Amino acid sequence: MKKIVVVAISGGIDSAISAYFLKEMGYEVVGINFQFWTWENDPSGLSTVRKSLIDDIKEKIGFSIEILKYEDLFKKIIVKNFLSELSQGRTPNPCVICNPLVKFKLLKDYADKEKIAYISTGHYARVNYDHEGFFKLKKGIDIQKDQSYMLCYLNQELLSRTIFPLGRTYKKDNINIGKKLGLKTIEFGESQDLCFVNTDQYKQFISESIPELIYPGDIVDNSGKKMGQHEGLVYYTIGQRKGIKISAEKPYYVIRKDSKRNQLVIGYIDELGGDRMVVSNLNWIYHEPITPFTCDVKIRYRSPSVRCNIEKIDKNVFRVKISRNLRDITPGQYAVFYTEDEVLGGGKISGVKQ
Repeated sequence: MKKIVVVAISGGIDSAISAYFLKEMGYEVVGINFQFWTWENDPSGLSTVRKSLIDDIKEKIGFSIEILKYEDLFKKIIVKNFLSELSQGRTPNPCVICNPLVKFKLLKDYADKEKIAYISTGHYARVNYDHEGFFKLKKGIDIQKDQSYMLCYLNQELLSRTIFPLGRTYKKDNINIGKKLGLKTIEFGESQDLCFVNTDQYKQFISESIPELIYPGDIVDNSGKKMGQHEGLVYYTIGQRKGIKISAEKPYYVIRKDSKRNQLVIGYIDELGGDRMVVSNLNWIYHEPITPFTCDVKIRYRSPSVRCNIEKIDKNVFRVKISRNLRDITPGQYAVFYTEDEVLGGGKISGVKQ
């Protein structure tokens, strides 16, 4: 019997090539395009460009693609959480929670309904089944494109069903395959960080979504000296340099946000960062390690891994001591822990220098 897999198709090159590889591996591919909520989204549904890309992929690779709308679900879970995090002075990363709560869950639900065994996405990551009976999440071999960080909240149930065709491939090779197939999506760049609002519309989106939190306050240095006024704390994030609008011999950076006083604290680059943080809401991929222990940690998707020591201090709350100062430890972002190329788990950064 031919194996069937349901694949999330975005219209981009990665998901398209994933479907191509799965067909080459002998799978019968069922494509699903999820239509999620976007700010000021096209009332007619998919944009003309996006729909043409999906049609092109369907025709040139040769498989069915069904469009499923989940605007309300996405807005209720992901956008609501994003705005809630901002309102509490944090800098959210919606992709990390979207994967288990929306994308992978919807793929699995569809697969269950249609009695399909496997699900797949275009992430650059790998899943290995070990001799102890656990599914391990590993980095993609293309280190420049590895997306295991974004998958740190997946669990054994989801990983047991998931195939990542791109995990052992390189982006440059996949682009070449796309060119040979004549895929239109090659002409378009990478997707943006936030899928539900364009970068140039972000400030307007925030001001219209949570206007009650947009009010000015003092910009101060570490000593408390007033340096100017900010436009609203939700517009700033730790490590930010642009947009502070205070002239000085050396550039200022956002050091922290004091929500209680509505103050934006700035300083020079040598004042930025720390080597300790508290991480909560941990998801361990297959079991919680005995602490204390030493491993590697990434605090941003694009940041390098550094050594750290982890100690449990409360139920699902851990203190992390990092081997050197990191400049952008940001509450609301995620700390993801690794042993070599294996993801141990990850959690939300809830405090710095505790």
